[in-house]
Amino acid sequence: MESGIYEQIINKQLSSELEKLPGDCKYQEKVDAAEASKVLATYVAGLLQHKMDCMYESSGDNALSDQIMYINKVINAIDAEVCD
Repeated sequence: MESGIYEQIINKQLSSELEKLPGDCKYQEKVDAAEASKVLATYVAGLLQHKMDCMYESSGDNALSDQIMYINKVINAIDAEVCD
């Protein structure tokens, strides 16, 4: 397998980096519709974990209550948009 980034969501930062590469050095595909919910949820889970890690690094053992409050805000935002 050739070296590169595989099965990575192209966010703003990665898109900016890809713009610097010549067209023949990159290949992109859309997320398969059947797998989109899993791929996107995994991506968001990674973002949330990174946020929780940053909160822990800045507050140490005192971060747990802030982490819980942050996650509750995220859950409330999701609940407002989730279909039944």
